[in-house]
Amino acid sequence: MRPGQSLYTILLLCSLFITVPAAGREVDGVTLPESIDLAGHHLLLNGAGVRSKYLLDIYVGALYLDHRQDNGAAIAAADAPMLMRMHFLFDGVPPERLRRGWMKGLKKRAPHADAELERAMRQFCDLFTVRVRRHDVYDVAWLPGRGLEVSFNGHLLAAIDSLPLKRALFAIWLGDPPGDPDLKRGLLGP
Repeated sequence: MRPGQSLYTILLLCSLFITVPAAGREVDGVTLPESIDLAGHHLLLNGAGVRSKYLLDIYVGALYLDHRQDNGAAIAAADAPMLMRMHFLFDGVPPERLRRGWMKGLKKRAPHADAELERAMRQFCDLFTVRVRRHDVYDVAWLPGRGLEVSFNGHLLAAIDSLPLKRALFAIWLGDPPGDPDLKRGLLGP
């Protein structure tokens, strides 16, 4: 063995035992990617937090945007690509509870909704038809020109072309007041 070769061999062997941490951020045991490619858009993790209700952790929420922002009202109002990921922690959330909760939050953010927005709100709420289990994931993405796309565990449920619905929905997470102030703080970044 040549003099430099033994050092090279030792370094190579050592590198086999070194692990590189996976890219992502961990929140309450859920690893979130730092970025997501969605329909031709590169979205960055803006922030994440836990949605809690009655002292129970319901889901880890993660907000992805095309550039980092800290103004919740501006994000909710924007007609720009974005995704809200909800990774459920609580096991057994019944669909009727999800539908009621979404409708209550939407009506609070859009109390004077016209017939078209009311229809879009009902269509969105009607997508929640299964008992949510731990580790189930809902993605709610706004894609300009395509609408609000809702997916469950990677399967597209529907696309609803309603910017007013998107604005009311994202205001639940990011408006004043938000549904969960601690989650809003997390979504708007570290």
